[in-house]
Amino acid sequence: MVLYAIAAMMPLLPSMQELSTSTKTIVGSVWLVTRWAAFWVLGATTFWHTRPRLLLWAAVAMLVAFLGIAIRPSDLFSAAGLPAFIDLASMIVWQAILGVALGVIYSGSLYFGMVLSDGSTEHGGYHEALIGLGSILGPGVGLLAMTVSSAGIRAGIAGVAAVVSATVLVAAGASIYAGRPRAGSGTGDCPRPNGA
Repeated sequence: MVLYAIAAMMPLLPSMQELSTSTKTIVGSVWLVTRWAAFWVLGATTFWHTRPRLLLWAAVAMLVAFLGIAIRPSDLFSAAGLPAFIDLASMIVWQAILGVALGVIYSGSLYFGMVLSDGSTEHGGYHEALIGLGSILGPGVGLLAMTVSSAGIRAGIAGVAAVVSATVLVAAGASIYAGRPRAGSGTGDCPRPNGA
């Protein structure tokens, strides 16, 4: 949801409107670079294979980063009279965090889903179906909120943030539930690959 919503909203954000077209392209691509870097690091390491709760922390980081990208520091601290470069720097930093979070979520979702389903291709179908749902929900909620409210882009940001917050709460609930011991199973932790 965040990926497609932020792509649709980014041209409307005040920090982006002040930039030239070529600069917008570079600034708007920061999260793609850090997402690629996250894929590379996660692909080259296995430390995260036994840490399924990393997905929950990445989801929280994704939500906070979305808000950090969409809401300028000068909007939050208007009395401070912050210079414009602070808004731009903030957007770049939050995009970098968003890219890492999205890389962790994507890689972790595939990995843990495949571990829990013993490599079933059915999980891949669920994974892609959820991506498709997010590609509709993210921009759709933003558009709906902007259409029914006179607050414009702020309503879109609030709408997307509300839906993403709900998904983070569901993920937290699932994480707590999965971590609870069950009768006869010893622990509720994610199965460790290769007996690790």
